[in-house]
Amino acid sequence: MNFCRLAIVLCLLLGFAATAGAVEEGMLALAPEAGYGVMTGKLGDMVAGDIIYGASMSYGVIDWLGVTGSILYGSHQQSDEDNTGEIELDHFVGGLGPRFNYNSRLVVPYAGLLGAMSFMKYKSKWSAGAKTLEDSEDAHGYGGLAELGIDFYLHDLFTLGLCGRGGYFISNLEFTHQDARGEEAGGYAYFAGTVRLSVIF
Repeated sequence: MNFCRLAIVLCLLLGFAATAGAVEEGMLALAPEAGYGVMTGKLGDMVAGDIIYGASMSYGVIDWLGVTGSILYGSHQQSDEDNTGEIELDHFVGGLGPRFNYNSRLVVPYAGLLGAMSFMKYKSKWSAGAKTLEDSEDAHGYGGLAELGIDFYLHDLFTLGLCGRGGYFISNLEFTHQDARGEEAGGYAYFAGTVRLSVIF
């Protein structure tokens, strides 16, 4: 099922053109991206990794330094229904910060440091005897992400690349299910790997 969803998203990427090849001075790069994201901590224990997708934008301040922003979204399901009940977590991560790239004619390796926020919509449902109980919470988190990537030129204005992100967030999510009442999710690490098809203006 996840493989089919990823294949559909990648086909959409190839069909629409889209960040971030060589972001030289005065250039703007835009891109959709898709991949896989996971969390650790209590959130990671409750929900499994899943397909993520999003978009990025970068602007070149000088040839080796730019400003980049991105947003990623994933809809994560429970990792173990017998232990936690039915859980769904809509997870948004947005970040903004400097990007450092090395421009060449064929490939562009880059690194970035992003201040970031996360936004979550948590829902759970479980059975308690003859009753079905539900919990729903909206929450946010704050933290930072580091990213490393490489883009390969398909054309002067198009690149296809890989990007990896990792970071840590402090969350205010409080949740309830059959094993924990009024528990806080607390901090969690977030890791994402994506494929990008880029167009440079």
